[in-house]
Amino acid sequence: MANDTKSTERYERPTIKGWVAPLLVAPWLSVYGAVSLFAAFGPEFKYVNRWVVWGIGMLAGTVVSFVYMLLLALIDVLLLAIRVRQLPAGGKAWLSAFASPLAFLASYAVLRPWNYWKGGPWVVLGMVVIPMLVAAIVSRVAFGSKIQKS
Repeated sequence: MANDTKSTERYERPTIKGWVAPLLVAPWLSVYGAVSLFAAFGPEFKYVNRWVVWGIGMLAGTVVSFVYMLLLALIDVLLLAIRVRQLPAGGKAWLSAFASPLAFLASYAVLRPWNYWKGGPWVVLGMVVIPMLVAAIVSRVAFGSKIQKS
C-alpha cells in the first residue's frame, strides 16, 4: 500500500522564482542579522559607538552578502550543469541560503583571517574565499535535491 502512494506522486520541477527568491533574500537577512547582533551584544570599543560599529558592519555585510549571493548562484548552476543537484527551492532553499552565510561568518571565530596578514594579501584572500566556498558548497550539496533520473 505504501508503494502505491509513491508511484502516484507527481514530480514537480522547481521554478526559477522558487530558486531566486531565497537566493536573493536569505543571505542578506542572515548577514544583516549577524551584524546587528554583533553590534548590539558584541564587545564594546573604547572610542567607537555601537551605532558606528553597526554602520560599518552593514557596509561590509552588504559586500559580503552580494558576493555570497553570486557565489551561491554560481554553485547552483555548476551543480546543475554537472548533474549533481537540481536548483534548490522551497524550505530547504531558504534554510540553505540563510544558514550558509552564518556558517561562513562563524568560521571567522576559528580562523581569524586578519591574523595572517604577514603572509601577504593572497593568504588573507584565501582565508576569506576558501571558507566561503566550503560553506556554500557543503550547504548546497547537503540541502539540495538530487536530480531525478527518468
